[in-house]
Amino acid sequence: GVPGTRDERCPVRSLDQLYLQACALHPVLKTLVRRWAASSGGCLPVGLTHRRASRESTLGGGSTTGGGGADSVVVPSADVSDGHVRWAKIKSTCRAIEKAVRSYKGDVSRVTDICRQSIVFRTLQDLVTCLHMIESDRSIRILRIKNRLDPAYDDT
Repeated sequence: GVPGTRDERCPVRSLDQLYLQACALHPVLKTLVRRWAASSGGCLPVGLTHRRASRESTLGGGSTTGGGGADSVVVPSADVSDGHVRWAKIKSTCRAIEKAVRSYKGDVSRVTDICRQSIVFRTLQDLVTCLHMIESDRSIRILRIKNRLDPAYDDT
């Protein structure tokens, strides 16, 4: 195993422990996501109240597709400061419990998206470039990829 990573034979079964880890990793993940997006042509969600994002979306520099919800646009990561990125929040404990019970028979160790972020890509090649960057990062281990571009994808 990789030093400092969780042991697959001894999963974290405490929701409190998962949230402690998520709170510690949240700022680290945001830093990594910004770096990956900037190096791969990825875009980050920005709230519509951000004047520059609104102007760019009107001029065609931004996109309203995916990643940030109905009240945001996505812009190239280099064009926006951290204070204006619409970073995803840590999943609520109520939603994590609901997911553990509904999807994993109460096994909280299987809830893997407590701490999460989004990068939106304009081309498939940009997405592949980013995946290669993530895969080559020795501090990251990919456990699962949901390919929502696959026609056979089923999110149930």
